[in-house]
Amino acid sequence: RMCQENELTLLLSAVNLGHLMVPLKSQTLNGLVELSGEGRVGFLKALKELGVSKLADRQALVSAIARFSRGNQIGPAKPNKKPLHDMLLSKDFAKLNPRSAGSIKELKALPVLGSGPLLPGESLNVRRPSACIRLIVMYGAADSAEAFSEWQTNTPPWLEVRVFELPGHGARASEGVWSLGKRQPECTSDEVLAETLSSERAAIVSRVVDELMPLINGPL
Repeated sequence: RMCQENELTLLLSAVNLGHLMVPLKSQTLNGLVELSGEGRVGFLKALKELGVSKLADRQALVSAIARFSRGNQIGPAKPNKKPLHDMLLSKDFAKLNPRSAGSIKELKALPVLGSGPLLPGESLNVRRPSACIRLIVMYGAADSAEAFSEWQTNTPPWLEVRVFELPGHGARASEGVWSLGKRQPECTSDEVLAETLSSERAAIVSRVVDELMPLINGPL
């Protein structure tokens, strides 16, 4: 049990929810994973009953547990055997993706992307005008673009990594969270909240597409 408690502490710290160890002091990581089996709405309700009073904390924890359940490791990632920024498109990409080896010539023949527009919250140094492939990253609810900064700096020159910063996160924290629209009162039931989030989904997707479309200036 002590090991499981340490795992829960580690997970909470990794997603900036360390303060939740107070209301969750009697819980274990495996116990929360079992609770997540009740579905998102049921899990949110259970966390509220356990003393996680803030809605944002409950949502962030639900997302973190979901990532853990899918096999994401807790703690620092193991370093790559070969630094990503030293990889060559023609050789190393083929080794990492043997099924794609036949398309290497097509990849090498791609035109350069040029200086595309900045996404909201981005800084100028994320652009790589000489790159011919652009990777657009969309992270989970408990992350921020800053967590992917190494992806942007340690990539080979042919790859540009652009991270879509969600409103209400990181550099766009002042904008408020899209998924909630107008902030919901704490007394809102999880069932009503789930219906609200579902009804707003189409509008959210439309806004994401509108912001990303200026970057889609090449073959997909």
